[in-house]
Amino acid sequence: MTKTSSQDNTDLSANLGTWFRAGLITFAFFGTIDWALALSSSTGVGPGGLALGWVVFVSLWILGGALWAQVSGFALWAATGRATASPIMATLSGSAQTWWGERHDERDIHRLASALVASVALVIFAAGSISMTGHLIATRNGPLIIAATSFIGQIVLALALIIGAISARRLLLSGLLSVRKIWWPRWLHTPLVIALTKLVILTGAFFALITYFEIFLAVEGPSLLLAVGAVALHPPIAYLLDKKWQPSKAMRRASWAIPVLCLLLVGLVSQQNDARRLIVLHGETAHFAFNSLQRHVDLDQFFRSGDCPPLGPDGLPPGGMSNADYQSQCLDPAYDRPFARTEIPEFERPHIDGQPSFLFITWDSVRVDRLGYMGHHRDTTPHIDAFAEKSLVFENAFAADSGTGPSFWSLMAGKTPFQLKLTADRFPPVIDDSEIMLGQVLEEAGYTNEAVLCATVFEREYWGIRWGFQRFENVCGNRRSLVAPTVTEEALSTLERLSNSEEPFFLWVHYWDPHTPYTHHPDIGYGEGRTDRYDEELRYTDRHTQQLLEAAEKLQQERPLYTIFGADHGENFGEHGSDPHARNLYRIVTQVPKIIHGPGIEPGRIQPPVALNDLFPTVLDLAEIDIPETSTMVSQLPVLFGAEPDAHRMVFQENSYSRPRRHTRAVIYDRYHYIMDLTTNTNEFYDYIDDPLERNNLIGAGLIEERITRQALLRFLQTSQIPEGLLD
Repeated sequence: MTKTSSQDNTDLSANLGTWFRAGLITFAFFGTIDWALALSSSTGVGPGGLALGWVVFVSLWILGGALWAQVSGFALWAATGRATASPIMATLSGSAQTWWGERHDERDIHRLASALVASVALVIFAAGSISMTGHLIATRNGPLIIAATSFIGQIVLALALIIGAISARRLLLSGLLSVRKIWWPRWLHTPLVIALTKLVILTGAFFALITYFEIFLAVEGPSLLLAVGAVALHPPIAYLLDKKWQPSKAMRRASWAIPVLCLLLVGLVSQQNDARRLIVLHGETAHFAFNSLQRHVDLDQFFRSGDCPPLGPDGLPPGGMSNADYQSQCLDPAYDRPFARTEIPEFERPHIDGQPSFLFITWDSVRVDRLGYMGHHRDTTPHIDAFAEKSLVFENAFAADSGTGPSFWSLMAGKTPFQLKLTADRFPPVIDDSEIMLGQVLEEAGYTNEAVLCATVFEREYWGIRWGFQRFENVCGNRRSLVAPTVTEEALSTLERLSNSEEPFFLWVHYWDPHTPYTHHPDIGYGEGRTDRYDEELRYTDRHTQQLLEAAEKLQQERPLYTIFGADHGENFGEHGSDPHARNLYRIVTQVPKIIHGPGIEPGRIQPPVALNDLFPTVLDLAEIDIPETSTMVSQLPVLFGAEPDAHRMVFQENSYSRPRRHTRAVIYDRYHYIMDLTTNTNEFYDYIDDPLERNNLIGAGLIEERITRQALLRFLQTSQIPEGLLD
């Protein structure tokens, strides 16, 4: 009995060892692929950063492979008595040889019937699953609804197909046996059907990938595909190692130490700035592994040098260190600057009869550098351009986040997204009753507030941005394309009704069409590419906004009206990752249009940066309503009426809704943009004027603005708090 137990342990160790080594080799290979993909989307990384980046990518993947090999190995041992899939691979190989040898026997007819029915069922199941999940994502349901509905739907579909397949096999087998008695082509057999089925599935997957490519990117498809590929290739590699390679005893023992070495390498090498940027900002699967290590282990506490420890993901000092101690240790008063000027410049306010009304027009997902008045080579926005010529244009306006929800809820509160008190157990999060929203302040001053909107996110009844609005309606339902005419029609009707009353009003109109997926407009015909279609969507939306702008211009002759044009965020076309927006805080996804037209405002262009959310105090100032002390934004009223802009204003940004979860904070100061990733302790510093795509990271270049902006961010973090539901 003792000998048998010892032999079983030896087999377990030997089998698991081979399975383990195969996992390391396979995952190291896919780590190299991940690294190569990261290189294709990154710029400005030196040779040293590229080499060290490869070390970190491969090390992270090897750690994942080691974990997968042990978990799956023990699962296989529990199920089959062997801690490897090699016996299963040998069985499959033997079956394939047997089936090939019997391809002209009657037994093959039975297999053929099963294979044909199974192939059709698999194709139907794959097509149904892809279509169902794609539809759920396309209609922008929440992740929980998508997962639950997709799971239940696939179970129902699978059960229906199994029942149908059993009946179909009986009928098909009977027919095939009858046909075989008369005539049967020698080329028709099970191995051929299996090969053709694989070809059909791969072809279908390829075309599905092309059709739903944007969705594939949005749901981290490349990351998932790499991980699935590594898991799928692992068993064949283990089978080959079992047959072809017998490592020495020393090598077998050394292989178990490789993950420990890789963990040390990740901790050490990831301190190099270029290597870390490559992982965090461009890795497909590696950044998930790195973020997980940082969240649960925090490698930096063991490997980062310096007297100033990195902040935690919540923006607080680590290890129970007080804010006062952290500031005294890490902040230098010589680099302190005010967030905004403290003295209001002199200006002459024009006389206006009565309280003004407001028309606030926003488009979704507006990439500023693709607007005509901002220098785009195409005539994408002729009517917005004409509006800009007679208005005051803020050329460097920035949203507080790159997602619709955080951008708008912070705008309506006059703060940054997490300066609000939130409960983040759902999206959008619940805004605390203590917060004061723009609609409430206007309503108390006698304003009628209505919102004609286009996006399902606005349908959440609990969402606090609707507070103070008498009407807050998504007029597009679940439609996602060609909806601008509906918005304009509803907006014109509402504007006419509101203008018939003597009461002042605030009307917010939001257009959806520039949001992905982009609809092709043959009548505009810019082309078939992604940016071509996006430009077509801009031109299409501009065409339908024209009527609303003309109605506002006519109404302004009858009563004081300020028309404001803006957007929730920008758009990414592969310059920083694959997602269109909402994953980071780069200029291309946070710079937004901001144009204001109305009584007393002279046309012009303002260069220094401002916040989109400055509209909160600016609107209240224009209406001569006291601004709540809770607002952290700056009124641009003096600038509207001719005062010099604040050249040293700091605009702060926050993002905590990326996938994987990362808590990123940023500040714009003059021509510089400092981005701080609290989760991965990654810092970036760009001159967004000379480097508009923000490719050349200036961290460590010795610019005093780097110290100023970093210190400002560290102080800003004391005013913001990440909701508990986002600290997972």
